[in-house]
Amino acid sequence: MDKINGKYIKNLRESSGYSIRAFAQLIYVSKSSLQRWEQTYMPANDDILKRIAQVTGVPEEQIIAQSAAMSEKGEELSPDQRAEVKFGLKGLRWIAVLACVVVVLGLVFPILAAVF
Repeated sequence: MDKINGKYIKNLRESSGYSIRAFAQLIYVSKSSLQRWEQTYMPANDDILKRIAQVTGVPEEQIIAQSAAMSEKGEELSPDQRAEVKFGLKGLRWIAVLACVVVVLGLVFPILAAVF
């Protein structure tokens, strides 16, 4: 297996009572990497997997097996979730704001052109 299901890692973290920041520090990764992994997949890095097992008290083999079982259930990301992972929530907000500005300007310019 070359990837670990991020939803399973998130479940492990939450059931262990750790915040994203605290868990990321304990397994020596950045908070943003952990967030991205929890939304998609985590690379099956032996060192990180070993640290997760130590912090959560769950054996590495069980993490791999449970992750595979969760992935086999077909728990895939929706298109909205994939876009959020790719662009981030702030990126999606800016895209929405930009779209609104374009629509408003498209409505206002013809009115101003007719007036002047």
